[in-house]
Amino acid sequence: IKFYHRKGQGQYSSVGPAFQAALTYLATKGLSEHTCPTAGIYYDHNVPPGVEPRYAVGFLFQVQDDDDDDDDDDGNKKQLQQEFINDGWELLDIPQTQTLSSRFPKKQVPLSCMISALKTYPAYRKSGLPMPSGGCMEIYEKDEVVTYFPQNSGETFEHPSGPSCCTTSDKKEK
Repeated sequence: IKFYHRKGQGQYSSVGPAFQAALTYLATKGLSEHTCPTAGIYYDHNVPPGVEPRYAVGFLFQVQDDDDDDDDDDGNKKQLQQEFINDGWELLDIPQTQTLSSRFPKKQVPLSCMISALKTYPAYRKSGLPMPSGGCMEIYEKDEVVTYFPQNSGETFEHPSGPSCCTTSDKKEK
């Protein structure tokens, strides 16, 4: 899966305009959130006061690797991918990754996203597992918010400026 995104920094509760920008951009390309779900990677957990958390917001673009693919369609997808890059979207190729995940119904977008986060992250912390050293990914599908907590994901979900400032405080003492 290919994640085209733009990085930002600030309170996670204020990322709405970044998602709106992604949706507006998709519409200019004749695409929608149903064919290219929006997604976010949230890099920092439990940030102390005065620290601005880091995130990446954008959309997923999946290219099928089937033998039956139409050559014209494949060419159009490659052209679109190049346009995404030319238009300032960064590409992160997301390999198949072992994750723990949760699914939360999406009824009203801002409210569902907020409640999903308020329920999902504390439940994960209660599991006793440490928060991932990199980011957690949320994918906003048609009818649900899916949150992924990567396990052993290597550098895929790391922010370029380094690991979260706050991951060690999430680890439970044994």
